[in-house]
Amino acid sequence: MEPATVTVRCQPIAALNLIISDGISVPTFLRGGAMSEESDALSKILSLLQSQQETANSNALYPDAPVIFSDGVTNFANSEAVVKFYLSRLDPATDGKSDAAQKVAAQVIMSMQSFLNTFLFFERMLDVLTSQGYFDADSIKKLRASQGQS
Repeated sequence: MEPATVTVRCQPIAALNLIISDGISVPTFLRGGAMSEESDALSKILSLLQSQQETANSNALYPDAPVIFSDGVTNFANSEAVVKFYLSRLDPATDGKSDAAQKVAAQVIMSMQSFLNTFLFFERMLDVLTSQGYFDADSIKKLRASQGQS
């Protein structure tokens, strides 16, 4: 199994790229500021990422399912029967000189009904996460307005 790549963003660090396999390797990219202020936070992030990877690797129900990290959706297209979209992520340049680049991580193709079911599932999960305090309802409202949604 190919190791997963995870991008972590925090201030003042612009990007931190980690390779996760049996454990977590040393950061392969770091740009913009010292880690001293955030070493505790970084340690917690690394611990969380490692536990998530261990959970993903120990998934007895779906041992062959790929683990995909995504920063968002890059593109969307549809026909009468299916929708297609690309999951993307921002990968930092390994040379430390270039800007991060958006790269396609996976292509998803679903029937129209499956897309609707998935949308409604995520909409419900957004409500649950908001009620648990992970998101602020006013921030969601402002973000929807900025994207032309009501």
